[in-house]
Amino acid sequence: MLSQFRSAKIEYIMREQNAHGHLLSKLASTKKKNRHLIIQQTIVVPRVTPKTECMSILEDQTWMTPLTQYLNKVTREIEQEEAIWQKNA
Repeated sequence: MLSQFRSAKIEYIMREQNAHGHLLSKLASTKKKNRHLIIQQTIVVPRVTPKTECMSILEDQTWMTPLTQYLNKVTREIEQEEAIWQKNA
C-alpha cells in the first residue's frame, strides 16, 4: 500500500502519548461477538482552554434589552405563581 504514495513516513508513537490509539487497540483485541464494550478514558488535560469564550455579554443596552427584561419579568411571575400553587396543594 505504501508504494501507491509518493512519500510516506512511519513513526512509532509511545502508548503513553497515544491514548486514543491505545483504547482502540484494546477494543479491537478484546471485543467478543455480540458483546458491547464501554471504554472510559480519564482526560488529564482539558481540551478546551480556560481562555475560550463562548459568548460575551455586554452591559450596554442593545435591541434585545427590553425583550430580555420582559422575559425575566414573566419568568419570575410564573415561578411565583407555581410556588403559590405548590404551597396550596
